[in-house]
Amino acid sequence: LTFDDSSASQFRLLPLANGQLAIDPNSAVGILETFYAAHPDFGRGGHFAVNPGRLFNWAPRADESRQTQYAAMKLRWLLDNGYELGNHTLDHVNLAESSRKEIMYQLATANDLVLEMTPDATMNVITLPYGMYPPDEDESLLEGFEYHGRRYRWDAALLVGANPAPSPFSSAFRPFEIPRIQTFD
Repeated sequence: LTFDDSSASQFRLLPLANGQLAIDPNSAVGILETFYAAHPDFGRGGHFAVNPGRLFNWAPRADESRQTQYAAMKLRWLLDNGYELGNHTLDHVNLAESSRKEIMYQLATANDLVLEMTPDATMNVITLPYGMYPPDEDESLLEGFEYHGRRYRWDAALLVGANPAPSPFSSAFRPFEIPRIQTFD
C-alpha cells in the first residue's frame, strides 16, 4: 500500500487524558495497525511518500489542530514499525513544469529534511507528484544527481496510477515507471 501527500488522515495522533498520545484508529496507520493486531501473520507495512514541509498536517479536519510538533515522532514510529518512507518532493511540485535546478532542490531538500528527523531512514523511492516526469521525460534526475556537493540517488519512481506493475523479473519492468492501482474513499 502506498500513501502520497502526507495528509493528516494518514497518520493522526490523539491526546489522551493522561497526557500520552495514541494513534487515531480512524487514520490510515490506525486502520493498518488494527488489521495487523488481528492478523499478525499477514505482516505490516506500507510506503509513505512524504512531503516534509507538511508531514501529516495537510488538510487536517476542521475540529483539530495541526500536528507539526509530532512530525519526527511519526516518521520514527513508521520506520520502527516496518513502514517505509519515500520522496514526494518538498512542496508537491509538478516536475514537468519545473526547471532542472528546481527539481534538484525539491528532491534533495525533501530527502535532507526527512534524514534530519530520522537519520537512519532509507529514501530510495521517488513518488512522482501528479505522475509527471521532468521536462522531456528525462529520468536521469530521478536516478540521481549531485547537488551542493552531495550525491543523491534513488532506485525507483512510482507513477500515480494505472495497471498492476509488471514483475521486477519481467522485461517490461521499468524501475522509474512503476505503475500503481489507485483507490479513493
